[in-house]
Amino acid sequence: MNIALPSSALLLLGAVALAGCADRPTGPTPAAQLADVADEQPQYGPWSAPVNLGPVINTAANEQHPAISKDGLSLYISSDRTGGFGGTDIWVSQRACTDGDDPACAWQTPVNLGPHINSAGNDLAPTFTPDGHRMYFHSTGRGGCGLADIFVARRHDKRDDFGWQPAENLGCVVNSPYADGPDVLRGRGDGRHDPLLHRAE
Repeated sequence: MNIALPSSALLLLGAVALAGCADRPTGPTPAAQLADVADEQPQYGPWSAPVNLGPVINTAANEQHPAISKDGLSLYISSDRTGGFGGTDIWVSQRACTDGDDPACAWQTPVNLGPHINSAGNDLAPTFTPDGHRMYFHSTGRGGCGLADIFVARRHDKRDDFGWQPAENLGCVVNSPYADGPDVLRGRGDGRHDPLLHRAE
C-alpha cells in the first residue's frame, strides 16, 4: 500500500518497521550488544569553539554529514571529491588515537567505502546503531521506492571500516515516493528496538 506523505513529513519508525532486519543476526548476541552499549556512557559538557579538520578532510569539494565511531577513531564523511563511484560518496578517515595535540593522532586521508556502500548516484548521511554493527544511509543510486531511499549495511566487526556487507533497501514500508534520509538512531542496541527517525521531502 502506498501512503502519500506531505513535503518535509517527519516520521518515527520503531521496531515494527525494522523487525525484518532483526531476522538476519550479525555480530554478537543481543546480551553482548547490550553490555557493549552500556560500558561507556557519553559525558556531555559545554561546546568548544569549532576547529577546522584541515585539508586532509576538507578539500575544494563538498564535505558534509560527518559521523564518528564510538571509539573516536573513524570519521565517516560524505564527499563529492574525485575518485568516487557517483555524485557524492561515503568515505572514512581513520586515526590511531584521540589526542588532538599529538601529531601521531592526526586524521588520515579518507578512503572510499567501495561499491557495497556507494553507487553511481548520491550516497550520504551515514548514521550508526549504538552497537556499531549497522549503518543507515541515504542513496539516490540504487533504485527503490522514491527519489531517494534509506539503506542499511551490516558488518560483523564493529571496528572494521571496510567490512560492510552490501547495502539493503529498508523497503517501501519505511521509504516513500519522496527523498527519505536517516536522521537519528537511538535504542538499546539489541537490534530490535532502535527507532529510526527519518524525513521525507
